[in-house]
Formats: sequence, C-alpha cells, structure tokens
Amino acid sequence: MSKPQSEFQRIMSESAAKAFKENNGRVMAEDVLSLMEGKNAELIKSEMMKNWRQNALLRVARFLKKTYADNYEDSLQLALPGLPAPAAIAVKKGIGQYAYVLFNSARWEDLKASDNEREDNIDYAVKSKEDWVEKMDYLQPTMEGTNLTVQEAVAIIDSKRKAA
Repeated sequence: MSKPQSEFQRIMSESAAKAFKENNGRVMAEDVLSLMEGKNAELIKSEMMKNWRQNALLRVARFLKKTYADNYEDSLQLALPGLPAPAAIAVKKGIGQYAYVLFNSARWEDLKASDNEREDNIDYAVKSKEDWVEKMDYLQPTMEGTNLTVQEAVAIIDSKRKAA
C-alpha cells in the first residue's frame, strides 16, 4: 500500500504527467514547475516555506561536497606525496546525513567510513549499470539505427514474439 499523497505531491504528479504528454515524453524540472505555478502559486509558496530548512540543508550539503569533498588541493599533497587528496571527506552519520571532515583532521574511523560509503556507491553503480545494459541489450536489435521510441520498439518485439 502506498503512502497517501499530499496536495503538493498530487499537483506535482499531475503536472509532470501533463508536461510529459505536452513535450513528447521529454521534460525538465522547470517544465513541471511552470505548470504547477499556473494555478497553485500560493500552495507552492506555502510548501516551500514549510520545507525551507530541508532545502537549505540540501544546498549546504551540495556546497560542502562540491567545494571540499570534490576539491583536490595541492597543499594537501604534502601529507601524501604524489597522492592527491580531497580537502574534506564525507562521513555517513545516518540515512542521508553526512559530516564533512577536513582530510587533514580525519581519523582512521573517518577514513574507513568514507571508504565503506564509496564501496556502497560502487556496488549500487555496478548493479544499476548491469540493469541498464540488460535493457539496452533487449532493445538494441530493434532500436539501433532507427528513430523508434522504447514504446514502439516494445510493441514490435511483442508482435514478433506473438507471431512466433
């Protein structure tokens, strides 16, 4: 059983469906938000005010990751000659929660926790890639070199399977 949708989620879902339909199955978040704003500006403003702290936390986390965890500074190479190091590492503290620890301040348990997170990310990426390759392998014989959509290709594959 799925969780009941809020009014905001319902409007977002309806707007996304409409945007996909109006734009031949290709949308950007801006397209959906534009449709949502049309009749629901006050609801959107209210929802954003309710969630301002969560949105701010996400922006701060992105800033920390981009500015520190993804930034390999030359000055840190003194600590590890020939091995570039990030300015900071992300250490998971809970579901979706990370502490950013300056690399030079990291303790062994921080390094291990960051390594474990990287392993989890690799495992997820490998599984995701395997799933994607399976879909591509299934569709390639029908789609490659054509302008077919996935829906059209699946219909062709199904009709060939039924005819066999």
